Amino acid sequence: MEQLHQLSSTDGLAIPLPLMQQYGLQPGDRVTLELGPDGIFMAVPVKNAKTIEIMALKLTFRYLGDAVTVKAQQDESPLNKNGWRVSVYGLGIEEPVGILTFSPTGKLLPEFSTSFDEMRRQAMAPHHLDKFWQSRHGDLAVSASGIGTS
Repeated sequence: MEQLHQLSSTDGLAIPLPLMQQYGLQPGDRVTLELGPDGIFMAVPVKNAKTIEIMALKLTFRYLGDAVTVKAQQDESPLNKNGWRVSVYGLGIEEPVGILTFSPTGKLLPEFSTSFDEMRRQAMAPHHLDKFWQSRHGDLAVSASGIGTS
């Protein structure tokens, strides 16, 4: 991690523009400052949906396995302005089994996200399993009542 030694003035702290640009920031970009007992940290916004999707996939792989896909889009809701909303899909499932919500800086917001346990339950619901098996085995249908042909 790079360190910068600056003196504070009556206007506060200034970060030189060339240094900010090295981290993808431009004049007018919004950053998040996290202030705590250990110091002041600056987090830059994630501007690319693919970056958020990779973060979401790492989480879903860890908690749900590798049979998932994700789709990120900007979240313009009042609670998470400029954040990210990621739809999580199970393999062969057309509707999302859950939503992961990320802050503008890429921090998972669990209080606004579907729990991984709930996503697992949704993916294992009988109607999702029927659709999955039908998509994989053609006319061989699997239902909650048993196996048969359609």
